[in-house]
Amino acid sequence: MQKDGTYRVVYGTDLDKITGSVKLSVVGYGRKTQEGGDTLGQKCTELSANITKLNQALTDDATIRHISLVGCNLDNPTDNSTSTYAAQTLQNLKEIGVTSTSARSDYVAIGPDGRKLTSSTGTDAWKHKDSKAKTHYSFNELTGEVESRVYNSEGTLVRYNGKHLGDNNSQYQTNIVLQLSDNETVKNATNALTKKHPDNSYIAKIDDNGKLTVYDLNGNEVNLNVNANTVSM
Repeated sequence: MQKDGTYRVVYGTDLDKITGSVKLSVVGYGRKTQEGGDTLGQKCTELSANITKLNQALTDDATIRHISLVGCNLDNPTDNSTSTYAAQTLQNLKEIGVTSTSARSDYVAIGPDGRKLTSSTGTDAWKHKDSKAKTHYSFNELTGEVESRVYNSEGTLVRYNGKHLGDNNSQYQTNIVLQLSDNETVKNATNALTKKHPDNSYIAKIDDNGKLTVYDLNGNEVNLNVNANTVSM
């Protein structure tokens, strides 16, 4: 596809024959803009318009759901919490059904087998599936706003909207697990969930009279003020 939106299919099925959910990989150089940001050689509005044009060539039975932006050091909040390129691309394409995008913060190369490789230098130490070099964007189910996530190699969330999550690895200030039974299986499951984020997790129980009681992980009863993010013993 050219910058003006003209395109041709050089391999594979004709666009009007594709059905179902579609993942679109956009491949280009991470060129510098005059403002200093890295893009795929197009402004965000230009890229969004061209993807919309490509989408119009698909049938009503096909929907682009995910877009992978494949380019070196693409503008994303892995190291810059104020960047907006990939987030704005997703926002621009919400109306055509796109629900998520992804971008990488390191140098990117594509191996002969099609695998994406990343490197912090661009010359050596190429890695496959280096999770920390990839940022995932999606819409918040409650607010509808675009949010970003970065995971480590173990699948644990380590950045949320460009901010380090620290040792808790949780995007929330407080985690409350509501335990509905004293059954041993339920208790074990509750304890396992709270141990994921021990520094800001609490267990809530409701007795037969409807009284709510909240405990810390040491079994001490606490009064939890979530809005003010304070806990009183």
